[in-house]
Amino acid sequence: RHDPGELHPGHEVLDLLEGQRGLHVIRGNTDRWLETVLGSAGPYDEKVVNRVAPSLRWTLDRLGPRAGRFLASCPPSLEIGLEGLRTKVRHAGLDSDTLGIMPDADTAGLTSRLAEDHCDIFLCGHTHVPFWRTENGVTLVNAGSTALPFDLTPRPSWALLDIQNKALQTRIFRVDYDLEAVIEDLGQSGMPMADVFSERIRNARM
Repeated sequence: RHDPGELHPGHEVLDLLEGQRGLHVIRGNTDRWLETVLGSAGPYDEKVVNRVAPSLRWTLDRLGPRAGRFLASCPPSLEIGLEGLRTKVRHAGLDSDTLGIMPDADTAGLTSRLAEDHCDIFLCGHTHVPFWRTENGVTLVNAGSTALPFDLTPRPSWALLDIQNKALQTRIFRVDYDLEAVIEDLGQSGMPMADVFSERIRNARM
């Protein structure tokens, strides 16, 4: 539980992210919206930014200047080699941080494009719906969300990629946690739109 006299728990997350050597972090749409509110990115005409601006400002007020510095250090995309497999990392799709890929999406065009670029793995997110599949020689992986899963299963998800001699094995894991305690903490936090996010956590849907 968070004591109002202590640092906001978000500082613990930033400490973890900044303190891990070899950890790769990219920027997503909410990070971009935070930068928009800070005035360091944009301008953007997305209506959703105005709708959620109070909760974004609330977050920035509690994290202070380090939030801006950290966000500025995160690239929107990443290309890395994982055990010899060329891997692209995007928040959502190849060309957008808000147009995500759902499990039932037709991805033949995407995987063909990735294959032509000699990509072996495409890691993405945004939809908060976990899935993985291999198509046209490219493995698509969406780890879902550890905070707000949107597949009607209120259990955090994460993905593990095990690569041995360029052979990839992908697994999606779901974990249990004290959902009611999280919702109670959120309700006591004073965050704008806390009721909206509480319902999303409870029902695991947007």
